Amino acid sequence: LELPSAKIGKNATEQETKNKEQIVVLEKLEKSDFLVVMDEKGKEFLKLIDEQNTLQWNIVAKLSSLIKSEWNSPELKTEVENLVKDHYKITKDLNSLDNNDSML
Repeated sequence: LELPSAKIGKNATEQETKNKEQIVVLEKLEKSDFLVVMDEKGKEFLKLIDEQNTLQWNIVAKLSSLIKSEWNSPELKTEVENLVKDHYKITKDLNSLDNNDSML
């Protein structure tokens, strides 16, 4: 279901528009439906969460390797730095989906 902007009048507030869209979506859903919510840019929230979880586990694995090895390993340092950068980007993308700080 792709939801075009609900038309309820020129002077409708953002909240009124969201409420109208909510009603339209709920009217179309069946009890057996599985709903995946996407933002207007098409990013899938669940995909970002999955990527973030994978990165977090990779960071933990690399940190564990670092603890067990020589602390001055340039390869592990670079890998951990890259994982942290990727994690930061995904977290930033996730937070950008929530303009009102209501989810994250």
